[in-house]
Amino acid sequence: MARVVVPLEVFQRGQFPPVCVKTGRPAELVGQTEAVAATGGAWWLIRLLPVVRHLWPASRRAMGDVPITRAAVRRIAVLRWAWVVAFLAGGWIVHGAGPGSMLLAGRVLVAVAGVLWLLAPLVTVEGHLDPKGGTVELYDVHPRFKTAVEHGPVRETTQPAG
Repeated sequence: MARVVVPLEVFQRGQFPPVCVKTGRPAELVGQTEAVAATGGAWWLIRLLPVVRHLWPASRRAMGDVPITRAAVRRIAVLRWAWVVAFLAGGWIVHGAGPGSMLLAGRVLVAVAGVLWLLAPLVTVEGHLDPKGGTVELYDVHPRFKTAVEHGPVRETTQPAG
């Protein structure tokens, strides 16, 4: 995966070439994402604990639209729910299990939930806002999206996802 820096206005208006930010294929939809101005440990805390992003001051955040395919939207939705289901199922099994293999199975499910949660930034679109420079750096984008943004025409993309 790659990174690409775009002007804040382009990010906020969603003026990207119609190439999916995650798959590099022709985009069918536009998905909303958020860029946050944070550095160092705070940036990693926000990436690992997305709930912190919503507590961040509004002056240090920007919303934008990025082109995306239906397949990428499905992957994001599946991963967002898969870790919750694995965590809840694992917790339920651990809580109700006695000693033995069921306890081990529950602990494995909880561990799988943790791994899925840590993988979330790989399928979602992350952005770092530089308010002083007026730019947004998008992380974990497909190399074809990066190339299209850096060399292709910038225009409105397709319909909103959702």
